[in-house]
Amino acid sequence: MNFSNKFGNREALGFLLFFGPLQFIITVLIAEGIADSYNSSLYYVSSLGVGTTAFLFNTTVLILGLCVLLGAYFFYKEYAVRVPTLFLLLTAISAI
Repeated sequence: MNFSNKFGNREALGFLLFFGPLQFIITVLIAEGIADSYNSSLYYVSSLGVGTTAFLFNTTVLILGLCVLLGAYFFYKEYAVRVPTLFLLLTAISAI
């Protein structure tokens, strides 16, 4: 078994597209707990972006967008296909 220290494009892509959504989900759950009158069955998740949880929610969405943006870069470097990369870029820009 050969354990190399190589962290290539595919590994960076996998890490970014795993870490971004994971931190988003965890932080949204924390923001739901902090918000006083928030009920996930009554309100949209974007309503966490106003009030006491605004900074937390908006920051986590920005981090998610940046992770997807960097993921799109590494996706293109690894696979060199334009259409999926374009969709990843549009998703990242929408989040940012």
